[in-house]
Amino acid sequence: MTPAARPEPPGAFAALAAQARNTRADLLVGVETLGFVGALAVFIWIPERLVLALPFLALGMFGLWGAAEHARHAAHGSMSRARRGAVTGIQLFAAVAGTVAAVLAGYALVGRIIGTVVS
Repeated sequence: MTPAARPEPPGAFAALAAQARNTRADLLVGVETLGFVGALAVFIWIPERLVLALPFLALGMFGLWGAAEHARHAAHGSMSRARRGAVTGIQLFAAVAGTVAAVLAGYALVGRIIGTVVS
């Protein structure tokens, strides 16, 4: 088998996209709401620990991206070009913001595990 014939294995983004497409829209809206309410609760009640809001933001952005994907596929032929562009913009924003929140949460976790380094 030639290297060109071997398909590239799907990455994390493809796996998340497939998961969002296979999840019901009402469940995605619930995940989105849970994520944003959890992040808001951290902002209100423990503002000195804002890093705890990052996983909630990533979860909320996943729900937002998935709900927008469902809306885009539900109105596939009847959506105007402007509305399709707006939905694509929402998805792009959710993907970038969710990825940044997840990466920062991972870095914060690793930093917490390592602790303070005194040299």
